Amino acid sequence: MTDQEIAKSTRLRPEEKELARLEARIEELQEQLADRLLEQATLRRELRDFEQRFLAVVGTRQAELDQLEARIAALLAASRPSPEAEGAAQAAAERARLSAEEIGDADALRQSIPEMLREIPEELRSIFRQVAKAVHPDFAVDDSDRAERERAMSEANAAYEAGDVSRLRQVFDQWESRPEAVQGDDVGSRIVRAIRRIAEAEKRLEEIAAETDLMRSSDLAGLQARTHEALAEGRDLLQEMADELERRIAAANLQMRELVDAAEQRND
Repeated sequence: MTDQEIAKSTRLRPEEKELARLEARIEELQEQLADRLLEQATLRRELRDFEQRFLAVVGTRQAELDQLEARIAALLAASRPSPEAEGAAQAAAERARLSAEEIGDADALRQSIPEMLREIPEELRSIFRQVAKAVHPDFAVDDSDRAERERAMSEANAAYEAGDVSRLRQVFDQWESRPEAVQGDDVGSRIVRAIRRIAEAEKRLEEIAAETDLMRSSDLAGLQARTHEALAEGRDLLQEMADELERRIAAANLQMRELVDAAEQRND
């Protein structure tokens, strides 16, 4: 603190000193929230991209194998009818249906792999942090302000996930240029508002930490971590999984051809 700031602080009334302390705490919490929200949004985006890559590399092959196994189960049920065989065929058909739904357009998914592997630009991260610091709903002064902040934060999250720097900058500029951004009030009301903002922000920090921990402990995050570890060893874990599925697909194709040939021989 400079000599000028010290001199000024000694002239402040007690309530003004308290307000200054609270506003400094709010600034500190804004920085912490911005950091945690950036961390959370980045983790969410990285997990989403990793999931899409997993589906493209491994999931598409699993779906292909599920389809083959469903056809094999149907052929077995037709050649040797029994309640057990019929049940197995129905279960295999359901697995194939679910895996096909999860994959959707397999060709489009495979073509999107290069986009999934792009790094998150530092400019995108920086602007998102600015928006999170300025806009976060926990610093709302009333319900109307909170609704506006939630809308802006939702737009910012969508722009960050899409990697849209210009849209993120637009969200920030629009927020900063609002007439409501210029406010004044008496010291007592500002103190009460500051206390409430601090309580909300501290609560939200705890919630974000819990949400982020949950994301980091998910099965998807665990697979992502193992993939990174394998990459450090010079291995591509997802490709290894895909190669194993390719071997199983080849074996399933061979089994299906044998079953089809056997069925044709019986019909002859």
